[in-house]
Amino acid sequence: MKHIAFGLIVTMLLLACATSQKYDRELKNWVGKKETALLDAWGRPSAEKYLSDNSKIITYTKINEWFYPSEYYFYNDGWGVENITYDPFMNGYEYNPYAEITDTEVTQYCQTSFWIENGVITAWKWRGNNCVAR
Repeated sequence: MKHIAFGLIVTMLLLACATSQKYDRELKNWVGKKETALLDAWGRPSAEKYLSDNSKIITYTKINEWFYPSEYYFYNDGWGVENITYDPFMNGYEYNPYAEITDTEVTQYCQTSFWIENGVITAWKWRGNNCVAR
């Protein structure tokens, strides 16, 4: 019974994974559909570029940014030239900030463009590190 439950959990996790291949399949489904259907589903695009009277490219851009503060800071007490590493969990509150804060910033983005001719989607292209679908 435990093996069956474990197998079901693993299967559910694998099916829930978001991948760029699934995003490709999702975008392929838009080819041949009307621009109005895309606008209804995706909303207002980030950019539009008109190529001629009957063709244009519309682009959607999604950006996610996270800032992860570090638990370590570099401090200098003003008496020496070396930095003192401050760990907020070790009760070192008597120093003023001196140097860098060792934080991490993460940016994920996805830019998806659709080629529209005579009001119909004829092609698509994406770029970025977060173009995925479930």
